[in-house]
Amino acid sequence: MWIYTESGKRYVSSAVDLSKWLRKYYIPSELKRMNNYIYRVLLLYWHNSFSLTILEYIDILNLSTKEKHKMILEHEQYYLNLMFSEVNPNTYNILKITGSY
Repeated sequence: MWIYTESGKRYVSSAVDLSKWLRKYYIPSELKRMNNYIYRVLLLYWHNSFSLTILEYIDILNLSTKEKHKMILEHEQYYLNLMFSEVNPNTYNILKITGSY
């Protein structure tokens, strides 16, 4: 979860491979290449304006690729549901359903 420390806005995301996910979010050329709301926010305020919290590690080693993605999306959806259940969710997440574009 990313949190913009000045506004308190949150962003929930997930990944099968955390190292690839982190590289994508920390390499400016990757952020510029993708047309994504959170990427534009990261480029605007840069990383020192955010904190990063890993909410949960999921053991997916012995699962098929399909099972990994399913489990990860289920857990991400859980955190999105928690966030969107608040009266006024302060979030960069635009969509309420994981895996949607």
